[in-house]
Amino acid sequence: MYSREQEIEMIDNPEKWPQHPLLPIKLGRGRGIENNGVIIDQPRIEGKLMIRKGVTMWHSPEDINSAECEWFDSTEALVDAGWMVD
Repeated sequence: MYSREQEIEMIDNPEKWPQHPLLPIKLGRGRGIENNGVIIDQPRIEGKLMIRKGVTMWHSPEDINSAECEWFDSTEALVDAGWMVD
């Protein structure tokens, strides 16, 4: 588990992601696929960060691309909502 600042630093620097272009994330300490997600290294739209919910990086690209999206105004908002690097 990283500090808030370390979470933000990792998310904001895709070149540090071990499984680039995907970064696995999880919602708090919850268990179950609904608490998993991935961030895909792609340009932000209007500065917003998108995550794909309910998938892991082990899913097929088709599954990841069709997964539910959630948008955040910033990396800080994502971390404050309880998402963290997995």
